[in-house]
Amino acid sequence: TNLDIDKVHEPLQLTKLYKGNEGHYPKYDNYDAIEVSKVTDIPKDYYDPMGVPVTFMADACLDQFEILGMTSGRNEFDKKAWPTKRYENPKQFSYKDNAWVETNGSKINTGAELIFHNRPAEATYYTADNQPVPLKRLYNRIIIQRKVS
Repeated sequence: TNLDIDKVHEPLQLTKLYKGNEGHYPKYDNYDAIEVSKVTDIPKDYYDPMGVPVTFMADACLDQFEILGMTSGRNEFDKKAWPTKRYENPKQFSYKDNAWVETNGSKINTGAELIFHNRPAEATYYTADNQPVPLKRLYNRIIIQRKVS
């Protein structure tokens, strides 16, 4: 909504730290942002772009954060959050009926991707000609940035 209500001016209480916990905030392979998997994990000491779940919108304080865009692969939703990489000839690998099935993986060009370190043996993953290491597909993320107060 574009109605000015009190809730959009209530700052989120941030308690997590980025410094010393960088391993909990992996950087996307195809966006210049870090992954924050839960809104409650937004670090209070980080001011660069970060991807958060769409549930962030329920608690968004527009005085505290700028919304840069969405990792949807659709330009009309991306204001300042553009992918830094496009995957060439992407492939999806899924484990079904005790065998790996390879299909078109073009959906990795429509969202944020993480390098899939320590991939579970039967987890779906993606590869591409210009990124041979396994990738993990994430649900769409909102790319936000803390405003300096």
